[in-house]
Amino acid sequence: MDRMLKSTKEYAISRVFAMRYTPVNKRVYIEDRPRSSFLLPIKGRISYECEGDYIDVSAGEIVYLPKTINYRYTVYDCECEFMQVEFDYFEEENGMREYILFSQTPTKKTTNVNQASKLIQNIIDGYNSQNHYLKIKANASLMELISLFLKDTNYGTKIEPALRYIEEHKFRKIYINNLSELCKMSESHFRKIFRETTGYSPVEYKSRLIIECVLQLLENNEYNISEIASLTGFDDVYSFSKFFKRKMGYSPSEFRKSRI
Repeated sequence: MDRMLKSTKEYAISRVFAMRYTPVNKRVYIEDRPRSSFLLPIKGRISYECEGDYIDVSAGEIVYLPKTINYRYTVYDCECEFMQVEFDYFEEENGMREYILFSQTPTKKTTNVNQASKLIQNIIDGYNSQNHYLKIKANASLMELISLFLKDTNYGTKIEPALRYIEEHKFRKIYINNLSELCKMSESHFRKIFRETTGYSPVEYKSRLIIECVLQLLENNEYNISEIASLTGFDDVYSFSKFFKRKMGYSPSEFRKSRI
């Protein structure tokens, strides 16, 4: 018998801090980094030394700095500007919290600077605002930034059939064994590779797609909340509203009012 996707774990982001700045100190040692971080150079170059390894990061690249590591960084250019976002990403089950890291050492990737800088600016704007819409947009932008960083891993093409299937069937029940079979993997290996690639479990990835669609429908005011619930595959308004509030922290009606 097929088994439905189900999870008792909660995935969340906390302790977010984001800024655009020009560094004052050109050579700094960081011990036991308190949060994970993405740093995007807009101008200038920065070098990281960690456990005897060195990486240089300049415009057109983004670097991920995992929580708890020790490292030294050096800024080489007089005229430089960086964008940075710090955060904790974790899963929690039965009161036990486990932090999720995407690498164990500083890791850089080539990136679309315009796209990445826009996402970080959304995060800066949202976490410095009392506007519900901007705060939700900031959360979504941070998740998208994580996906942008992870999507170019070698695992990306391996789970592409599952990603397409979830996108096409996001408003229906989806079964984990079907997804793993599409990708020709065992269920346990599929779950591991899926998270490493996207930053989400399959359940959370599907929920994210639904939320993105719901936000668009709530913004354009073409449909009432009952109609949106029906369009997005929910049996009734109550279950739809409960899902939305659990994911966003606000009810659909509260979100819509914040856009007025």
